[in-house]
Amino acid sequence: MRTVTSIIVHHTATPQTWTLEKIRAFHKTKWSEIGYHYVIERDPLLLRVGRRSDRDGAHCKGSNRNSLGIVIVGNFVEETLDRQTLCFAAQAVADLCVSYGLTSSDVYGHNHAPGGTTATVCPGFSMDDFRARVSEILSKG
Repeated sequence: MRTVTSIIVHHTATPQTWTLEKIRAFHKTKWSEIGYHYVIERDPLLLRVGRRSDRDGAHCKGSNRNSLGIVIVGNFVEETLDRQTLCFAAQAVADLCVSYGLTSSDVYGHNHAPGGTTATVCPGFSMDDFRARVSEILSKG
C-alpha cells in the first residue's frame, strides 16, 4: 500500500458546472487517467472518487508520490468559495486525515505543496482559513 503523508487541495479553475466525467475526459487528453484522487462537485455538493488512492496522483508535480489530490470544482480566483462548499470540503479533508493518520498541518494548497511549485494561485482561497476549519473538525473527534 502507498504511504500518504499529505493532502493537496486544488480548484479546477473551470466553471462550477464541470463534473468528474468532464475533468477525467480533459485529463485523459494529457495523461492516462484523471490526476485527482477526489473531486468535489458543487451542484449538488458531492465528493466523488477520481483516481484510485492506491495510485500516485498526477495533480502536483514534485508532490504526487505520497499525497492525495482533492479538487473543488470552480475558479476561486474569479469567485469566492462559498461557506457551504468550504464546510463540505473541510469535512471531506478531515475525514481523509482521520483515514490516513494525518493532521491539518499535512494539508496544503497546490501553491504551497512540499516539493511543488509556487508558480500557481491554486487553490485560489486562503489555506490558513481552510486548515483552521479542518483542525476544528478534527478536534471535535
